[in-house]
Amino acid sequence: MIGKLLCAIGRHSFEKRVNPEASGTAGIYYLCRRCGKEKAGYEPPTPGQSAGMAGG
Repeated sequence: MIGKLLCAIGRHSFEKRVNPEASGTAGIYYLCRRCGKEKAGYEPPTPGQSAGMAGG
């Protein structure tokens, strides 16, 4: 239940998948584990997400 709510507000849980029929970087894509949405290319982090930098 909480997972569906998180996906509804855009907090997906993407995992890396590989398409064996495509070669190179064309075969790599990201799919949400909870709702099945495919991530379309690069998406910058939303204001609430960590950007990999520690704040101080």
